[in-house]
Amino acid sequence: ADGTDSPLIGFDANDITIPMLDGQELKLSEIPEQVVVLDFWATWSAPCLRTLPQLVSLLNNFPEGAVKLVAVNQQETPFTIQTFQASRDLEMNVGLDPELKLADTFGVDVIPHAVILGPDRKVAQHKQRDRGDRHGDDGGRTCDGAGQRNTG
Repeated sequence: ADGTDSPLIGFDANDITIPMLDGQELKLSEIPEQVVVLDFWATWSAPCLRTLPQLVSLLNNFPEGAVKLVAVNQQETPFTIQTFQASRDLEMNVGLDPELKLADTFGVDVIPHAVILGPDRKVAQHKQRDRGDRHGDDGGRTCDGAGQRNTG
């Protein structure tokens, strides 16, 4: 599937606020008219480690201001994320989703997972980016391989 057949297509994300790694909050409604890519990821996920640098590189090829990447980390501490970024020399906007509330809002149970929002902040594409890892109850590190989030 190309990600355009999701029931979330057209979902209005204007009211979403994302806590950011730098301590700020990002209100999606306040981003200038541009495409926004929400990439759900974690440092422990091998598929994320493989694809995230590729995504950052790809999006850096777009004209400045055309696309905004928000790499939404799943359940990890700021220290873990900052250490990862420094070791990989990755510069990106990192959102925090410690309780998986954003993942729930956007129907994400497998990472890596991208949600593309149009300039109107409505979901235009919703897609698992690679064979992914599953969220779990042990801080996100359980991969059950069955395609569903472990709920206990």
